[in-house]
Amino acid sequence: KNEAMDFDDLLLKAVELFKKKPEVLNSWRKKLTRVFVDEWQDTNKVQYELTKLLVGKSKNITAVDTAGSVGRFTSLVLDANQYGQIAYYDENSNPPILKFVKCANLDCTVKSITNIGSALYIFDFDDEPNAIALGEDGFPRIAYRSGTDSNGAIQFVECRNTDCSLKNIESPHSSSSGGGASSSFLDLDSSGLARIVYFDSMDYTVKLAKQNW
Repeated sequence: KNEAMDFDDLLLKAVELFKKKPEVLNSWRKKLTRVFVDEWQDTNKVQYELTKLLVGKSKNITAVDTAGSVGRFTSLVLDANQYGQIAYYDENSNPPILKFVKCANLDCTVKSITNIGSALYIFDFDDEPNAIALGEDGFPRIAYRSGTDSNGAIQFVECRNTDCSLKNIESPHSSSSGGGASSSFLDLDSSGLARIVYFDSMDYTVKLAKQNW
């Protein structure tokens, strides 16, 4: 009537399209070789059916962590074997815990999960409070917002082994306030040192932090 659809309509129409037009479904299956689903524990029937259609016979989907409210603010990088290395929020505690998953195979059915540290609780789903990269040693580097600092100061994690059970955590800018590490981006330079770009709402500026800060 109004030539408009809500979110539920989009899901239903997608399922309907894929069932009626297998050639369209197959084209999407070729594009999506792996499927990652956030908040899997909250998946409803239509979402589950859509996921099953997209995955098809390959069944390339894995619920990495399903214990309560998990999976928010997910960052992903692939290692040399194309295995996922994932950082995400576990909000079953207050403050939330930033966790790191090291996948040991392509579909992440074999994995290790390590608690990194307390992270700042964030209401804005559009925020990107954490970021991940891999060093030349193959060990993760992670930036996130502290949950033990009232200002939500930016934190940098230098993992000392592949599952990050050994690590060093530093504060590049301990005075950052509010959205201190909001919309943070992390990369490594040619010498392997971290560069972090983030928004600091203390003075409403974009800042660049270089390791050896």
